[in-house]
Amino acid sequence: MTKDLLKWQSISLVSRFFSVGVGIVQSVILTRWVLTVEEFGLIGIISAVGASLGVYQHLGLASGTTRELASRGEGEASKVFFSSLIARYLVSVPLAVGLFILAAKVAGGYHHPEMTIPLRIYAVILLLQASQDVCNAVLQGLQRFKRLFLLQALLAIISICLYVPLSYFFKFNGYFLALTLVTLFSVVITWVLSIRSLSGNLHLPRRSEIFPILKDVFAVGLSIYVVKIIFTNWKNLGTVFLGTQVSLIAVGFFTYALGYALKLMTVSDALTDVNLSYMTKLYKENREEFKSIFMHNFEKVYSFVWLAALTAIFWAPQIFYLFVQHKYDAALPYVLPLTLAVWAYSYINYLGASIIVPAKEVIQMIVYYVVMISGTAVTYFVGQNLVSDRIILMSVAMCVGAMLALLYQILVIRYKVGFWITSKVIFAVSLPFMPLLAPVVINQLVIAKVGIYLALLLIFMYILFRNKVLSTTMLHKISSRLSFWSTY
Repeated sequence: MTKDLLKWQSISLVSRFFSVGVGIVQSVILTRWVLTVEEFGLIGIISAVGASLGVYQHLGLASGTTRELASRGEGEASKVFFSSLIARYLVSVPLAVGLFILAAKVAGGYHHPEMTIPLRIYAVILLLQASQDVCNAVLQGLQRFKRLFLLQALLAIISICLYVPLSYFFKFNGYFLALTLVTLFSVVITWVLSIRSLSGNLHLPRRSEIFPILKDVFAVGLSIYVVKIIFTNWKNLGTVFLGTQVSLIAVGFFTYALGYALKLMTVSDALTDVNLSYMTKLYKENREEFKSIFMHNFEKVYSFVWLAALTAIFWAPQIFYLFVQHKYDAALPYVLPLTLAVWAYSYINYLGASIIVPAKEVIQMIVYYVVMISGTAVTYFVGQNLVSDRIILMSVAMCVGAMLALLYQILVIRYKVGFWITSKVIFAVSLPFMPLLAPVVINQLVIAKVGIYLALLLIFMYILFRNKVLSTTMLHKISSRLSFWSTY
């Protein structure tokens, strides 16, 4: 079980990093040569508004369906699939129609009538996305990870081939046209892969079966639905709210810094794809083995995410210059708090999929998400009397909210599930590297930074090998397993 988990986590990470790598190339082209800062800010507002509305169609069906498929098996998989689709469209259609009708009014509220067409395009996207999450849940729940990860890589390539030319010729309208086409490709491909995964067991549910199936799906799914709404609104709170308070250029800088920080979620999202189904099954079968496997795996995950966050913060000025020269230098002050906010959320996301959902502590899950958005809102509104820069205040507020939620989640795991998620390895890799976060270190000359970074990286690797979190044998096994990509 441990070997399989590590294998698929490694492959998932490679798939995600490939997709993110292509996405970064796409982002560099768009932000540096195609879109102005104002257009990028406008895209950020439209995307945030659309996502904040679109999350209400989620219903927690993706995670709930994944969990049910993992626990029920393939015999009833198609019935779970079709039941979830019915529930999804009952909500998605009214939302999409409502957004299409009210697009002009929303655009008027932001005093940017040019938002109307992109918002109506987003309404179409909501309809297309209605089945996308459920199809992905089939691939995750039935552990068809090869197909899922190859799909992610393929969509990244399709994305850059559409976004760049359409955005170049049609600006931000072209951006959302490209989003529509990419979503359409994704839906068609995921449908084909899902039906293939269900072949031989394809049965429509009887009317009497739909409600019991959805009851089981929503037992976890509704709670995940609530936290999905909270997270999406937390993530978009800055862009949606600041869009009415500051200029489009300022929103563009905030959006760029937030997008840079959100790349850190690549790791937790990739691992969550695997962990939700694996850990749910393991928790149900053997609690003691579950704890042992989780902690053994979590030390690796924690170390990797922590190193990624430190690297993103430490090298932010150089990375910004490499990608967009000095065009977005005004966004640099927001990188530290926003990256730490996303760093904290990455663990919240990972621990939720690996422990909280398998343990069915769904009420507590809602509570720590409420802590996250409440902590952010309270910090922002209290801080308005102390900090004049609204964007730096929002960035710090998001960091405070995420940190408070992570602390609460750790306490929930200790007192509800029965163990601490800390170890000497976690402390050993955390404390020595705090100086990398200091602005005086971040802004050193490049040659000095290279020396500091390499020295601390050697210490970091020594700690991992010394505590057997990593070994040459383990790295060799992971490398050999990744040969999957060249043989599939």
